Amino acid sequence: MEPEDKVLAKKRKINMELYSMHRMLTFDLLFYYAIKFLFLTQVKGFETGDIVIASAFWGLFKVLFQLPVTAIIDKIGNKKSLIIADLVQAFSVILVMFSTSLPILILANLFGAMSHAMKEVAEPAILNVSIPESTDRSQIYSKIDGKAVSKYYYISAISAILSGILFDVNGYIPMIICVIILIISAIIANKFKEIKIEEQVQSKKIYKIYFRDLRLAFSFIFNSRRLKALMLYSGIMYGMIMVMATYEMGLLDEVGISASETGIIYAIMQLVAGISSKRSEKFHQRYRNKSLTVIGISYTLACLIVGLISATPIYHFIIVSTIIIAYIIRYVDTGHYYVLTKKYITNFSNEEVANKVYSAYGLVTGLGNCLICAFGAMIVSNTSIKNSMIIFGISFFVIMILILQYMQTRVGLAPNDYRKKDINYREYIGLK
Repeated sequence: MEPEDKVLAKKRKINMELYSMHRMLTFDLLFYYAIKFLFLTQVKGFETGDIVIASAFWGLFKVLFQLPVTAIIDKIGNKKSLIIADLVQAFSVILVMFSTSLPILILANLFGAMSHAMKEVAEPAILNVSIPESTDRSQIYSKIDGKAVSKYYYISAISAILSGILFDVNGYIPMIICVIILIISAIIANKFKEIKIEEQVQSKKIYKIYFRDLRLAFSFIFNSRRLKALMLYSGIMYGMIMVMATYEMGLLDEVGISASETGIIYAIMQLVAGISSKRSEKFHQRYRNKSLTVIGISYTLACLIVGLISATPIYHFIIVSTIIIAYIIRYVDTGHYYVLTKKYITNFSNEEVANKVYSAYGLVTGLGNCLICAFGAMIVSNTSIKNSMIIFGISFFVIMILILQYMQTRVGLAPNDYRKKDINYREYIGLK
C-alpha cells in the first residue's frame, strides 16, 4: 500500500469511529425533547398552537437555508460545517431558554433550522466519503449509521428519565445540560479528518462551473422518478414525526401524566427506537420493497388509534396503556425510517452528487415539516389535542395510501428495471 493510501485509510477509520460518537450525541437534542413541551408551556407560558407554529417556521427556515448551506459546506468542508452546526444549535437552545414571546421562539427555531440543515448534509457526507468503494457500500453505511442512531436512543432514554426528574427540581437544568452536550459535540467534530475529492476542489475554483454543477445535480434529483418518490415520502413522514413530537407530549399532559412519568414514558420510547434503528437492516431484508409501506401505514394508524382511544370515556389505565402501545409502534417506525431513508437515497449515489442528494433531502423534509406543522397548528388551535390526533390521523392515513401507490412503480425496483437517468448522474448529464 502506498503512503498516500495508508494516510487515506487512517483518515477513513478515524472518521467512521468519530461519526458514531458525534451522531450518538447530536442525532437529536438530548435532555431537551422529553421536557420541551412542559418547559415551553409551564415555564415559559406558551400555548400548544404556538409550539407547532414555531415548528412550522423551523421547516420554512430549513428550506430557505438548504441551498446556501450546501454551497457553504462545499466551500469550507464537512468538518468545519459540523463544528459551526453544533455551536449554532447550542445558541438556539439558549435562545429558547430566554424566549419570552413567539417571535423570540421563532428566532430560536431559525438558528436551529440553520444548524440542522448544515448537519443534515455534512454529517452523512463525512461518513459517505469515508467508506471505501465496494459492492456492499450501502450496507456498510446503514450498519454504521444504524448503530450510531441506536446508541443515541439508548442515551436519550437515560437522559429522558433524568430530564423529568431534573425538571421537577428546576426546569432550566435539562436545557443547560443540552447546551453542554452540544459544545462537547463541537469538540468531537473538530477531530474529524477532511477527505477531499480532487475534482470537487478544482470545480470550486470557478464560480460559474460550481453553480452549474449544483443546478444539474438538483435537476437530476428532481427528474429521477425514484428520488422524487423517496423525497415525497420522506417529506410527509418527517412532517408527521415533527407534529407528533408536540402532540404526543401535549396528550400525556392532557390525560394527567406528570413530568417525571412523562420522562419515563419518553425513555421507553427512546429505547424502542434505539432497538428499531439497530435492526433496520434486518427489517429491510425481511420486507424489502415493502419496508416503507409497512412503516407509513402502521405509523399513521397508530396516530389515529391514539386520538380515538384518548377521546373514549373508558378507564384511565386502559387509555394510558393503549397510548403507550401506539407510541411504541410509532417509535419502532421512526427508528426504521431515519436509517432506511438515508440508506435508500444513498443507493446509486457517489461523492459527485451525494452532498446535493442530502441537501435535496433536507430541503424536502423541511418543506414537508413547514406545511404539515402549519396544518397541525391550525387543527390544535381550534380543538383539543385528542380531536387533533383523530383529524391528523385520518388525513395522513389517506395521504400515505396515495403516496405509497405513487411509489409502487418508482421505488424498490431491481437496478436493471430503473431508467439510467433515474439512478446514474453521469448518464443524466449526458442526456442534458
